[in-house]
Amino acid sequence: MSQVELGEIDYVGIDIVPEVITSNKEKYPGKKFLLADIIQDPLPSSDLVLCKDCFIHLRNKDVARVIGNFKNCGIKWMLASTYPVDFNKQILTGHYRPVNLELTPFNLPAPIEKIADHAHDGTERYLGLWEL
Repeated sequence: MSQVELGEIDYVGIDIVPEVITSNKEKYPGKKFLLADIIQDPLPSSDLVLCKDCFIHLRNKDVARVIGNFKNCGIKWMLASTYPVDFNKQILTGHYRPVNLELTPFNLPAPIEKIADHAHDGTERYLGLWEL
């Protein structure tokens, strides 16, 4: 996001790691950053949430809880990383695996828009846009 000209957009960065929030506040004065657990904490109501490279580190049930939290907080649209894998492997929180949000247990419909977003290691992935 540091490379994006936001113009009149009211951007709020959220992370669960206090040091990340502190560092971002120092690096990007004038931008708003909040310490929060997106699984359960109330989040600012917004038109769009960008949830990039987050679900890959959460257990499946926590991914579902995050999506539910986004909806409950009044967020209208979700732009999230999704991968063209055939199965959503279960992991412990903090570990890694690619996630396909269209498959069980999430079962989201096909995204309204898919933007190619290849990972640093060349892994195929997308940012999918869903109306919540």
